[in-house]
Amino acid sequence: MGLTILAVGSSIEEIFSAIVMTRRGHPEMAIAGSIGSNRMVRDPRPEKASMRLNELKMARQIGVSGCLHIIDYYDAMICDQNNELCIFMELMNTTIKEFYECFHQMKEIPPGTIDRFLCHLSHAIASALEFLANLGYLHGDVKPSNVLINNGAVIKLCDLGTCCEIDENGTAKGSFGSTSAYYSPELVDIPPKPRTIQGDMWAMGITLVEVADGKHPCPKSQEYEQFSAIQLWEPKVPETIRLPPLRKLISCLLSREPKQRPQSYAEIHHMLNTQNLANKLPDDDLTFVNRVINMKSSYPTTS
Repeated sequence: MGLTILAVGSSIEEIFSAIVMTRRGHPEMAIAGSIGSNRMVRDPRPEKASMRLNELKMARQIGVSGCLHIIDYYDAMICDQNNELCIFMELMNTTIKEFYECFHQMKEIPPGTIDRFLCHLSHAIASALEFLANLGYLHGDVKPSNVLINNGAVIKLCDLGTCCEIDENGTAKGSFGSTSAYYSPELVDIPPKPRTIQGDMWAMGITLVEVADGKHPCPKSQEYEQFSAIQLWEPKVPETIRLPPLRKLISCLLSREPKQRPQSYAEIHHMLNTQNLANKLPDDDLTFVNRVINMKSSYPTTS
């Protein structure tokens, strides 16, 4: 992935042409589907600049990764007059946060639909995190607004600016800013323990509970209040989740001790046996996904 400097006012056609030119001679980087962009005013604050540089680094390394559950990155451009960084990536329909906010306002959902969707979501997130771990990274900011879905029910993890390298034991060598509401208990201890892949697993568990309940289980507006809430919260699997293997998985992901969480992503796949949900939901559930996406604009969301 290259970095192209464009003048302000460049047309969509000029931008698309520039992206296509950077892909020429690299068939493995071919563009599939539509292109979306993440436009960011360059922020001089060191911590923000570090995250943007890290996202560029990850985008260059991953590009069109071949992993079904990681967003494809196509190019990055700087609009010099507006001082904006634009990262061009695969276009998806919505975030999982907006998706669940919408379906929780629907009056009727067929029995078992949400459990099957959560299995599908679990497989997608675990597959994406496993892909990153195999490259030597953890994500560091797993949450519903960083997981995307399209009308084919394909689910992809995005926002790789918080990724950090891990050692052979799965422990982070550094860290970037992430969302305190999804911190695992060991990260809010005094002193905090090192960040590991089990921290991403905790955040995955919180995400699944949030999707099932339609809200974060212990949200607070201030960071210090959030840390206290995490320390005091006793994890509980929502009663609306009926599927026993799914309940067991979420309970395991939300174990307060990292050593009691899965020790690998392969273990998550084995626990839930999600391989049959890897690429395609049953037709009725795919219809549900399309219904939610098509109706999304009719419902107010907080995103």
